[in-house]
Amino acid sequence: MSTAADRRPVGYTLQPFEERLALLELERALDPRMLAFTARIGGHATHQFYFDRFTKLQGDGGALSLRLQAEATNDGHRGAAHNYLTHGLHSYKGKYFPQLVRALLNAAPAVAPGQVVDPFVGSGTTTLEASLMGFAAHGIDRNPLAALIARTKVAVLQLDPDAAAGAADELVASADASRGGDLANRQYLERWFPPDTLRLIERILGGAARADVAPALRDLARLSLSALLRQWSLQEPTQLRIFRRETAPPAEQLRVRWENEVRQTCAGVLTGLRLLRELEIEPGAVSTVEGDARESATWHGQQFDALVTSPPYAAALPYIDTDRLSIYALGLADVGDRSALEWAMIGNRELRKRQRLDLEARLQDNADGLPERVVTDIAEIKRRNDAAGVGFRRENLPALLYRYFADMAAVLCEASAHLKPGALCAIVIGDSYTSAGDERFQMRTADFLCDVAESLRFTVEERIVMGGQSSYLPHQRNTIPSEDILMFRAPHMA
Repeated sequence: MSTAADRRPVGYTLQPFEERLALLELERALDPRMLAFTARIGGHATHQFYFDRFTKLQGDGGALSLRLQAEATNDGHRGAAHNYLTHGLHSYKGKYFPQLVRALLNAAPAVAPGQVVDPFVGSGTTTLEASLMGFAAHGIDRNPLAALIARTKVAVLQLDPDAAAGAADELVASADASRGGDLANRQYLERWFPPDTLRLIERILGGAARADVAPALRDLARLSLSALLRQWSLQEPTQLRIFRRETAPPAEQLRVRWENEVRQTCAGVLTGLRLLRELEIEPGAVSTVEGDARESATWHGQQFDALVTSPPYAAALPYIDTDRLSIYALGLADVGDRSALEWAMIGNRELRKRQRLDLEARLQDNADGLPERVVTDIAEIKRRNDAAGVGFRRENLPALLYRYFADMAAVLCEASAHLKPGALCAIVIGDSYTSAGDERFQMRTADFLCDVAESLRFTVEERIVMGGQSSYLPHQRNTIPSEDILMFRAPHMA
């Protein structure tokens, strides 16, 4: 690999953790074109050079090569550079940025042309980025909306450009001609959307289902609507939990906004397909399953060369509540399955009294065999909360925390069985704060996951602090101050 003297950084100032990742990938990357934090090396532009300028290439470039257009633009803007190709499709809580994934895969030992897995695939950042690097990838997520987003992000970039040309016109025309169709979970949705808006939703979804375009583009149209649903619903969009408001914006505005989203996204897909063709990038095969990463079957019996993931936090985000309108409108789950789906999510915030008591008994006996200091800290939170006579949410917290680390141990146990010896296991996670009694208490999530991993015979290779990468939690006082990149090596079997 060329030395750092041959390297020209991307068009923004790297933070210290990015500098460290840039050095790691320079040392280890098998293909210099794949570097994440380098614009040029040895005088040749990397793929990231073009990706960082992607949002500036979506206008009408005529017959001019996209590569030549990119060469003529100024350096990419940091924020826009995270949403190249389909990485910006649909908002999703807790997503991380693609250059981080790319750098970690470059730092993995001899991954290409291997298999990459993300057991908490979320909106598909890992699987899409791995595919762009030519790797095969496998994603797992219990949230059905997440699985749909992750699949669609990759699927539309595996189309022929001719299949994407004219897709927006067809999708919009099909929606306008639609008379609707069977809308899943109608009775529930009637409580959360004004009648005019619900009829429009029905027409758009019915039109998408009948449009003469590739199935992945139908899903793109559905997701373009999904991304707008909370804003046009009677759910207060600024609240993560269920909170009703009196009025919603008019349906005709939703119709205009949805068309704009479809046209812009389809244009981005077509530009992306052209760019991938010019760069001679053949995306790797990706499979994404809606399932539970604690269960061996969801790993499909494969042996993976690398794992890169950003797992959920303990009791931090109500993923199903946040996504419920999309999940129900798109028919991804039935309303009656909501409690079971919520309970199946790792890091969930809801439990019944019987479930709490069962988990507290497991905590007392450490029935799941968690490392000592994990159990000690959770037991201390319980002791302080019991003494203070707190409300039910804080009363539930120790049980939820114990379940979270037991679940993460189960996922890492599956990872140890499905990663090749010495494979990279990279986890992006941070500490959070909670209240224990009358005091603020730091939940040392990163430390504890290191303990859990080491108890399963993973080796901690490096821990990189991502300063300034605060993550959002529902309450400002519980903000995660920073995240860490935990880099483990999978155990060598005896």
